[in-house]
Amino acid sequence: MTLVIDASVLAAVALDERLAVAARPALLTADAVAPDLILAEFANVLWKAVRQGRLPRPEALAVFRDATALLDRIVPLVSLQDRALDLACRRDHPAYDCVYVALAQCEGAPLVTADARLARVFGGDAEIRLIQDGPP
Repeated sequence: MTLVIDASVLAAVALDERLAVAARPALLTADAVAPDLILAEFANVLWKAVRQGRLPRPEALAVFRDATALLDRIVPLVSLQDRALDLACRRDHPAYDCVYVALAQCEGAPLVTADARLARVFGGDAEIRLIQDGPP
């Protein structure tokens, strides 16, 4: 089964945050797909963790490599940009989130996220699986 993974899920799995138990199956048991945007977003999450003293810099680099290796396929943003911009304008929502929704639509696959607002706004546009306390 293919699942589109957003940066909130990758961060939960990689940083062993409170949602990791629920997020981990999405990456380990499915064909995990993400837009290349996830690389920049996830790097930013790790940078913040280093800056806040929650993660040493060398460990952040290793976490980045290990976590992104869990993705089975990375899709170029350029193939999603038109659909993402259209979604952003129609739903009045940040375009970077819309890239994940656009990929879910293109793949005909559920989007797994820990972002409740994204799930609420786009629940009618794509299948969204919100990670909270249980598996997606």
